[in-house]
Amino acid sequence: MNGNWVQEPNKDVILLFFRIFALCHTAIPELNEETGMYNYGAESPDEGAFLIAAREFGFEYCKRTQSSIFVRERPIPSQEPIER
Repeated sequence: MNGNWVQEPNKDVILLFFRIFALCHTAIPELNEETGMYNYGAESPDEGAFLIAAREFGFEYCKRTQSSIFVRERPIPSQEPIER
């Protein structure tokens, strides 16, 4: 997508959708040291597929604690990621 969705007139709604897409799950992220990307220990293949799709759009689920979930957002590939 190369961040083309940010040009859409309803980009705020799309942004919220991708944030929810990246956060609403029970998966555990596992960093692959060789590739630098995360693999996801998900309860179902669908749950893992949702996380991979969110990552492709620039929303990478990267960490979970007892009280928080962290996502690296980079909707435009040339931008530095922002961890939220």
